[in-house]
Amino acid sequence: MSNVAPEAQGKSAGEQGASNVQEAGANRQERALFLADPGPFGLAALSLPLAALSWINIGMAKPTAIPVVLATLLAYGAIGQLAVAMWEVLRGNMFGVVAFGTFGCFNLALWYFFSYQLPKVPAAQQPANLALFLGIWAIPAFILWVASFRTNLVINLIFMLATALFVVAAWGNYYGDSAMVKAGGWIGIALAAVAWYGCASGLLKNTFGRVILPIPELKGRQRSEGHRVRRHLMPVIK
Repeated sequence: MSNVAPEAQGKSAGEQGASNVQEAGANRQERALFLADPGPFGLAALSLPLAALSWINIGMAKPTAIPVVLATLLAYGAIGQLAVAMWEVLRGNMFGVVAFGTFGCFNLALWYFFSYQLPKVPAAQQPANLALFLGIWAIPAFILWVASFRTNLVINLIFMLATALFVVAAWGNYYGDSAMVKAGGWIGIALAAVAWYGCASGLLKNTFGRVILPIPELKGRQRSEGHRVRRHLMPVIK
């Protein structure tokens, strides 16, 4: 028979549970140290299809280039960002999961909408349907923008511009305002440029071993999360 009282046994079980949680958290952080940062890839996958679509909206490319946009949306924007989101799961980065997962799904939905759904809608109703499609995506973009105030300036600008882009593009399509549609195109180009800057910053920092393109941190960011020292499975070539 055990001489340990029920209360002591309960306490021991509770302590064991807390220990297991702490160990799981430590294992997740340790695993993240060995994983490459997928953020630059995710930002590149965000930028390219957006830039291609924006070039059409501002008149730099003709609407006949839509098939090029659709292929890029699916292969790079959708599949690429969804892969990055799953990568961020392994690293324990909730913000990265939601951000890249959301915009990966957006690219997938936009590809499906243009390819299979929009042609079924009467021509007179297509602008209103496109406006609704774009407008509802402003909601998750705005939520991510609020959350991004604890990240860095590049990420914050990305979701600020994304929110503005969805609103302006929805407005322009709903009211048939070509000036607003064109303005949305320029916002999209600005967003793509900021995301490409973030991609280049992370990639050059990794390959050169020092900061080439600085990205300011926003006030209040938890530095224990934002400045985690990372090791590599392969030795860094200097």
